[in-house]
Amino acid sequence: MADFAVENGNNILVLAALESTLEPTRELLLKSLAKHNSKSKLTLCRVENAWDYFLAGKMEQYYDQISVVITSNETKYDLIVLAQASMSEVQNNVNVSIPVISSPRLGVERAIKALTI
Repeated sequence: MADFAVENGNNILVLAALESTLEPTRELLLKSLAKHNSKSKLTLCRVENAWDYFLAGKMEQYYDQISVVITSNETKYDLIVLAQASMSEVQNNVNVSIPVISSPRLGVERAIKALTI
């Protein structure tokens, strides 16, 4: 996910529902930036109230909160990273003109590619 993000985005927004997820994701992306000698800009953002919905089992509201932040930032960034696996379902339901990526999908795609080479 991190390599894909820095290879494909110059102005990257990282979203997390849980604050403690942001720093490890930032560190991962910084390593990829250095590895690829990239000058991509990273912005980190916690999606307000989303984690409360997740903990309450209100998944529709959880996904809606994340979707609102994605659509409201579509024109400000050229790629959005969803920092938590629990957020990945949003990719299937948000219609924006920029890539929205998460680790589960990209991880499986890279594994399949590695097995077929």
